[in-house]
Amino acid sequence: MTIKIKNWSKFQHFKDRRPPWIKLHRDILEQRDITLISDCSFRVLVGLWLLASEDEDMQGGLPDIDDISFRLRIDKSKVTKALSELEPWLDINVISDRCQDDAPETETEVETKKEVEAYSASKAAPKRGSRIADDWTLNESNIQHAQEKGYSDAEIRSVGQEFYDYWTAATGRNATARDWNAKWRTWVSNDIKFNGTPEQRKINDRNKQGNQGVIETGIKVAAQLRDDDRGMSEFLRDFIDS
Repeated sequence: MTIKIKNWSKFQHFKDRRPPWIKLHRDILEQRDITLISDCSFRVLVGLWLLASEDEDMQGGLPDIDDISFRLRIDKSKVTKALSELEPWLDINVISDRCQDDAPETETEVETKKEVEAYSASKAAPKRGSRIADDWTLNESNIQHAQEKGYSDAEIRSVGQEFYDYWTAATGRNATARDWNAKWRTWVSNDIKFNGTPEQRKINDRNKQGNQGVIETGIKVAAQLRDDDRGMSEFLRDFIDS
């Protein structure tokens, strides 16, 4: 595998010497794709430009990844990751075994090629979202998550049915998800956020029942007082004693 800086001759046009410096164009400030790469990858890119200036053929060639890692004092795994992110600025050529005239790749070169290919594959286009499955049911992870939040088995079944009914009926782009387990965790979090924890709801229910009892007692007292000829003090004394 060979790695070169793309369009090196365009940006570093010295034909007969290798200067101890490189040109850094102001155009970088206007290149949105460069501003989007990570800080580590940008540091690697500048380092690669410096290393390319040492190429004896003056074609922007770069050493192997082990040497790059050593020269830039950056861990090899980080260099490999950065190379994948920097593909728009690099020419990475993996030579086919059938067309290769030079000596076979060394073990290190083969390993490096696999590392770059593996990381590139992991950065492939993200999986598209899908609608909730018709046969969706709560799995063990879903149930465990709800239990950790204080839900009883009955409450989990109830909230799970609400979750399924809502997303089955939902339409549009927001009705899909890449990870329905994560969607469930968010649903549980929002249920707690807007309705309180299961324990808080039980306390609220008990308070409501107590308040309802006070209200009913007040209504009963008012009705009896209205129909009673005794004074307020005497009536209340008799009502409490009863």
